[in-house]
This record gives sequence, C-alpha cells and structure tokens, in this order.
Amino acid sequence: VSDHKDEVNKFFNLNINKETKGYYYTIQYFVAILICETPFLFNVASDCIVNFDNEYFKKSIELLNNNDRILTTTLSWSLNPNVAIECEKHVLSLFKTSEPPLIDFNYCKDFSDQVFLVNVDNMKNVDYNTNHPETSHYPEYGGNCFEKRTCGFLLKEHKYRAIYKHGNYVHDGHIFN
Repeated sequence: VSDHKDEVNKFFNLNINKETKGYYYTIQYFVAILICETPFLFNVASDCIVNFDNEYFKKSIELLNNNDRILTTTLSWSLNPNVAIECEKHVLSLFKTSEPPLIDFNYCKDFSDQVFLVNVDNMKNVDYNTNHPETSHYPEYGGNCFEKRTCGFLLKEHKYRAIYKHGNYVHDGHIFN
C-alpha cells in the first residue's frame, strides 16, 4: 500500500504520509480505488461479516449507474430489522431528503468504511479535501480519514449512501439487537 502513497497524493490532490494522523485508517481505501481494474469496488473490512441476498449487487449497480445522487451502497448494520428501521428513521430525521423513495434502499448522508460498494470512476472524481462541520462525530484518532472525507463530500454535494434493506453486516463481533 505504501508503494502507492505518492501516486495517491498526486491523483487525489492529497498530502498524506505515515506521519499524518489517520494515515493507517485512510491510505488503503485510496489505493484500492486508484488501482482497481473493475468498474465497481466492494469493500468489506476485515472485522466485518456480511449477509445479503443475491440481488444486492444487481440492485446496487443499477442504482449507482442510474442515480447520480447515490455515491455508494451498503448493508444495514443490524440483524434485527426493527432496530435497523429505527436507526434509519433517526438518520433520516437528521438528513431529511426530498428525493423520491427507493424500494430496496434507504437514504443516508453518513458514510462508513466498514462495508461499501462504489462505482470506481465516481469515487475517483470525489473531492476528498471537502470539510464539513457535521463530520465531527468521527473519532479524533482517525484524523481526516477516508471515511470522514467521503462523508464531508456527501454532505456538501447533497449526495447519499444507500443502505440496502435486505442484508446486514456485523462489525467487530457486535450485533445490535
């Protein structure tokens, strides 16, 4: 990963190195996007377990190709659909949208690097130097990490992460029931 640091900095107009706070939470995502040779990238963090139906990729790719308001898709972070729905209602209450409802997804303006599917070309065109005051909830130890940078872009550009209703993931062994 470190072998690509200079190329990442140049391509994405960044200035990150091993001494940069959050470097180790950030660099691998930029490298993956930069060197990906497929149109789409599916990321699952090593401390996550995913569960989804056979339609997730098909519906996500269709949404990413046909809706320029959606930057990324992901899965719900709960096995309990009622908890997932309540979490989504809370998120949606914070980020109300006038977008037309989605059948298989919920809108969200927050971003997590734990599990996501993206169109690589779209991610190559994100301004990762976008700051936004509503990204202060990201952990301080992560610095201006990939996750925070992507969320800042979503907020500034009025774009969304779409959370798939028919799948979930468990992070770090925690299941929210």
